Amino acid sequence: MPIIVAIVLFMQILDATILNTALPAMAKDLHQPVLSMQWAVISYTLTLAILTPISGFIADKYGTKTTFMVAVSIFTLGSLMCALSPTLNSLIFSRVVKGLGGALMMPVAKLTLIKSYPREQMLSIMNYAVMPALIGPVIGPLVGGYLVELASWHWIFLISVPIGVIGLWAGYQLMPNYVEKNANMDLLGFLLFGGSMASFTFALEFANNIDVNNPSSIVFTLLVAVVAVILLMGYYLHAKYVESRNGQKPLFGLDLFCIRTFRVGIFGNLLTRLGMSAVPLLAFMGACNSLQFSAMNSISIAKLRREQKSSGNSLLSVNQQLAMSFGIGLSAMLLHMLTPARASLAQTQQAFSMAFVILGLMTILSGLYFLKLHKIDGRGMYQ
Repeated sequence: MPIIVAIVLFMQILDATILNTALPAMAKDLHQPVLSMQWAVISYTLTLAILTPISGFIADKYGTKTTFMVAVSIFTLGSLMCALSPTLNSLIFSRVVKGLGGALMMPVAKLTLIKSYPREQMLSIMNYAVMPALIGPVIGPLVGGYLVELASWHWIFLISVPIGVIGLWAGYQLMPNYVEKNANMDLLGFLLFGGSMASFTFALEFANNIDVNNPSSIVFTLLVAVVAVILLMGYYLHAKYVESRNGQKPLFGLDLFCIRTFRVGIFGNLLTRLGMSAVPLLAFMGACNSLQFSAMNSISIAKLRREQKSSGNSLLSVNQQLAMSFGIGLSAMLLHMLTPARASLAQTQQAFSMAFVILGLMTILSGLYFLKLHKIDGRGMYQ
């Protein structure tokens, strides 16, 4: 089972890190400005933000194995469609298709892992699953650069096809099909929460492109962020109302946050990944990050009851996706603020150095949040 998580996590991270290196070549081939190619990135991220929240419900309703096989098939098909896209619009559509698979693929694989192993094995299993996937951020830019130079940008998508086929084979052979008989869809909760995540994603993208000489761009970005907050508050009130009615469950139960380890784990995850997602992953940091990510994920889901595992895992996946987007946006904003207009090479290098120092300090300080954990919280999680 851990090998399945490793395969799909490697495939998703490789896809995310390999794309940016090819954007200039793609823009030239598709006769588009480089900035317009960002929509190929945004469309995928937006699809993940909207659909990841219901990954747990879909897996419970139709079975983990069935959902996983369909998700990997869609992701692989989306990769092939991206490679064959003749225009930017067709590429954006193909990235949305790919996002449909990506939104379900990783959360469902992790959910199956959580349901398949007892609490005392969770940390070692998570370590085993995450370690191979950390190769993705290291080799992604290198592989992307070589493929673009030696072949063409189409191969950065085609490389996912054989990996997807391996994932399908592993899923068919190894994955159990867990089904929950009483899975119910909270449609209003999904619309409110998904709308909030989509608005946050747009706000981050607009924030990265703010023109300080154009006040309207700042105001518009703030308004989108306000919409995101209002929708999130709306979801909170909706969930509170649904939970007050006997026998009904919201998309993400507020009782999840009554579990201290989940509360600490999910907020600590967000704070830690803000800095880590903004800093390129170096090879020598791989083992350390693997240990920290595995520990954070394990402590987050350690005390969830059976009926909470699906929604808790989905919320953790949304949190991680949002943290990565925030981290990338934060790094771009820092560089924008620290780099003077018409900066020389030396000034640009200094801005990068200062940004690395600030983000590094943020990552270190975020670890202090985990002091809220008790010494006994990790007891019984490792054999």
